[in-house]
This record gives sequence, C-alpha cells and structure tokens, in this order.
Amino acid sequence: MDTTANRTGLAEILVLSAKKSPYFGKDLRKAAKATQFIGQGSRDSSTNAYATALSGYANTGSYTEADVVFISSEGARSSRFNPIGTAVGLRGAYQNIDLAISARARFIVDNPADRSKEYNFGERQIAAYLAAHGYLEMEPGLFAPPLTEAPAFR
Repeated sequence: MDTTANRTGLAEILVLSAKKSPYFGKDLRKAAKATQFIGQGSRDSSTNAYATALSGYANTGSYTEADVVFISSEGARSSRFNPIGTAVGLRGAYQNIDLAISARARFIVDNPADRSKEYNFGERQIAAYLAAHGYLEMEPGLFAPPLTEAPAFR
C-alpha cells in the first residue's frame, strides 16, 4: 500500500462515513495530515467508528519512516478501551504503536490544549507513551523520533 499518496484520503473517508461527534473537527484535522490510523474503542465510541471507516488504513501492523500515524484513544468514559495496561504495556490495536516506532514513523495526536481537557485521558496516555519512548513533540500534536546521532570519534 502506498500510504504517502493517501494523506487527504483519510480525511475524505472520515467525512463520508464516520460518526460525527463534537470532537470530529479536531479529528478530521489530524486525519488530513495522516497516512495511517491506530485506534481501538468501545462499541459506541468515535475511535471505534474511525477504525471501522478507515479499515484499509487502520491498525495495519506495517509502517514506514514516511508514515504519519493518526492515533485516537477514548476519553474518560466508563466503558472505554484502555490502550495501556498497568502491567502489560500497550493493549490491543495500540500494540501497533511499537511497530510504528520501530519504523521511525511520526504520530499525530491531540494538541496539548485538547489533551489537557479532563475528558481526554486516553490522548494523554498516548502522548506520555510516545515521550517515554524518546519521541519529541515537534509541533503541537505531532510527535517525531529523535534525530539519529552520528557515532562518536574514538
């Protein structure tokens, strides 16, 4: 799959087929910059609707350095799918994040202003996970791997 050709395609797919929540605008802006999607949600969640709508680009398990991966995670609701388990690390579809990290893909998540909203627990979890794995927030909501350092001279 040539994901670099599909950047605007993800947003177009969401407009045509996904659940429209009050947060749809911010998610549509993320999708417009993305080549792939990672997310898993409870039955009635926007995250679940996005994963269904973007099925050909969702949770593929195959990532490259050219990918910009839109991640969606549920907010603080009682039936939410928790992307990170206390003892097991990433859960479910979110295990794909480690594959994308290995490929040095970039990630787009909620910007700091949206992440700071009390409801956005899942987005804060994901941003913290990326930061703990050396990713840097290069612009609001866009996480990139650190630059590879040149070997030291001996």
